[in-house]
Amino acid sequence: MAQPLKLPYLNVVMLAGRLVADPHKLDASGREGSAFTLAINRTVGRGKPAISTFVDVVVFGDTATACNTYLAKGSAVMVTGSLANYERKREKGPATKTLQVSAAAVQFLSPKPEQPEDEAPE
Repeated sequence: MAQPLKLPYLNVVMLAGRLVADPHKLDASGREGSAFTLAINRTVGRGKPAISTFVDVVVFGDTATACNTYLAKGSAVMVTGSLANYERKREKGPATKTLQVSAAAVQFLSPKPEQPEDEAPE
């Protein structure tokens, strides 16, 4: 009799895109967090318009502090993390299930915004 196939446990996600809005600050059990939605474009063929996919991302700790401080709508980032499935219960109506990326690292790809000359440090 054949042995059952043993699959490796692998849950790694790498995404690059732009924030659709400013990040939202989270406070989970005393740890600072950040939540944002990433827009990722993909092409489906030559001469056809790109299709956007929107992915919810959460991150905690020092990386979240940096995201809340330096990221804004339109910022380009690369996120590395894992997929997580959450069930959100509502007061009225059925619960909804959501997939989101739990980020382990967020790399900022956009250049720093230039400071006006009157605000530049001396």
